[in-house]
Amino acid sequence: MNAKSGGGGTGPTPTAPQGVTATAGNGQTALSWQAVSGATSYNIKRAASSTGPFATVGTTSSTTYVNTGLVNGTTYYYTVSAVNSAGESGNSLQASATPALPNTGTSELKVQYKNGDSAALDNQLKPQLRIVNSGTTAVPLHELTIRYWYSADGTQPQTFDCDYATVGCSNLSGSIATSGKTSANADSYLEISFGTGTGNVTAGGHTGEMQTRIHKNDWSNYMETNDYSYNAANTAFADASRVTLYRSGVLVWGEEPS
Repeated sequence: MNAKSGGGGTGPTPTAPQGVTATAGNGQTALSWQAVSGATSYNIKRAASSTGPFATVGTTSSTTYVNTGLVNGTTYYYTVSAVNSAGESGNSLQASATPALPNTGTSELKVQYKNGDSAALDNQLKPQLRIVNSGTTAVPLHELTIRYWYSADGTQPQTFDCDYATVGCSNLSGSIATSGKTSANADSYLEISFGTGTGNVTAGGHTGEMQTRIHKNDWSNYMETNDYSYNAANTAFADASRVTLYRSGVLVWGEEPS
């Protein structure tokens, strides 16, 4: 498709995006594409058939987009166009995805968890985590994020610390957020993400352990026994379906709290 013109700008109309990929998740699809020189935004278009018609479902200035609210088991078709003040490009080549519920028993990517603190009532949480890849293809770590769900037991500000990580503490970051979940034992989560230079989770391998820690800034106590992701019995690394894993924003392992 030829690029559209006549937008009134002084520069050239951008070219159509290349390398569009669609990754299916639970009720959603994560899209990504290569940046287009001169583009200021991108229109994401979706259709129920490869022959269209395609309707715009979102606009972003990024090169990624997560399309939510989809029906599992239905195939969706996508194209992306680039936009600047001169106009809009033609549509990219199509990509498609079929959202589905995650299979926590056989997922190629999963999280294993070990309880790093035998005291359920104290002033720190110490989840120890690792990502396992049982598939045949290496996965870039920067595409993955982990969420450990728990109850903050109060409104005090909290701090994340990395005590040790095989991949290097400098290569990961932790943020603490209010979950918005109605469940009383998961009003917060710790999200761990990775830098672009961290490398891959090798096929058939794992990241090695990540010893993480959370504390309140006033050092008051948590009661972990009611935390969604906590499991006192995990004194060695074991599969943890209540610690969730996302790839490019799409849930690929575990079950979020209600």
